[in-house]
Amino acid sequence: LMWIAAEKRGRLNIIDFGGSLGSTYFQNRYFLPQLEYVRWNIVEQPCFVEAGKEFFQDDKIRFYYTIEECQKIHSPDAILLSGVLQYLEKPYEFIEYILRKNFEYILFDRTAFLSGKDKERLTIQKVPASIHKASYPCWFLNEIRFLALLEKDYCLIADFDTKDKANIPSFFKGYIFKRR
Repeated sequence: LMWIAAEKRGRLNIIDFGGSLGSTYFQNRYFLPQLEYVRWNIVEQPCFVEAGKEFFQDDKIRFYYTIEECQKIHSPDAILLSGVLQYLEKPYEFIEYILRKNFEYILFDRTAFLSGKDKERLTIQKVPASIHKASYPCWFLNEIRFLALLEKDYCLIADFDTKDKANIPSFFKGYIFKRR
């Protein structure tokens, strides 16, 4: 994020897609006052947007129902998807959708991939009852297919391993892409 801000001369204008109530923003807010301009736009499910607007929204962090709603107002340079892509019904179609939005930067963090070539898998993630009794569909993507979609229009700046783990042969990574 600071690299993007440096490229944009001290300005960070980002969409945090699936950003909950701003957890990534709040984890990084210590570093943000050094920037000339910060606009952290969160696109989330309606219940999160409503709570975010009521309890957290200020001049730096804003909440929106859709990417289009945010783009009309702020024209963000970047989009961040942190631990969210694998929970979308059609993750590859969503990547194609955000590619059409022409963000200058696309960041993925904590993205799940299945180990082994040409494999992907839809699973059910079960949350321990001690946390919250729930289950969710969860994709383990194919890294080769994922990268092929992005590298047509974007240059891979960096990739990195994340500490997330699952009980199937898999790995979690993050990526920073810049539009060519």
